[in-house]
Amino acid sequence: MTVSSDADPYPVRMASSTADGSGTSLREALLDAAEIEVGASGAGGASLRAVARRARVSHQAPAYAFTNRRGMLTALATRYVERLGEHLTHAVANASDRPPLEQLVEVGMAYVEFSGANPGLFSLTASPDQIDIDDPALSAAREASWSILHDVVVEAQREGWRAHLPAEGVALTCWVLVHGSAALWREGWLAAQFPRAELRELVRGVLLSVI
Repeated sequence: MTVSSDADPYPVRMASSTADGSGTSLREALLDAAEIEVGASGAGGASLRAVARRARVSHQAPAYAFTNRRGMLTALATRYVERLGEHLTHAVANASDRPPLEQLVEVGMAYVEFSGANPGLFSLTASPDQIDIDDPALSAAREASWSILHDVVVEAQREGWRAHLPAEGVALTCWVLVHGSAALWREGWLAAQFPRAELRELVRGVLLSVI
């Protein structure tokens, strides 16, 4: 029997097995593949077929899991923001024995470093032409990350830092500062001006002096 060259070489796979034998859902396998595609080619290069090919699943699988390309990229952006929130939470926990203002600086550095380690995904979250920025799951993930920053600001204000200002405004100022630093880091502006080995302490020093 001759198989057409247009035939899909992979059936729609509901799950795959990882090397340790654990199950990986179709959705997660596709998001893993999409993350690699975005990292390699940018969001614009992450087509449904390219992601399916990398995940070794049917070319119909991404549409099955996410409806369309925009849905897939929105889910990927949501996963990134959720992981960012986890990273920020760990930063607070690791600095729990330090004053709130120092915790705030560590949260800022965690944001900058995590974004720098994931430049394609960082850009994706700010690409309304690629994702649904009003997606409920994405909005919830963003709110959770914002709350981590806001809560540390509130704790610092309780100790007298910027206590006369609204917490929301102070938190927004901090967010703008670290997001801008992350963008400069990602785009190579900081590395072009300063030795990379010094970047962390340089950015940390700026955050501490401005905050």
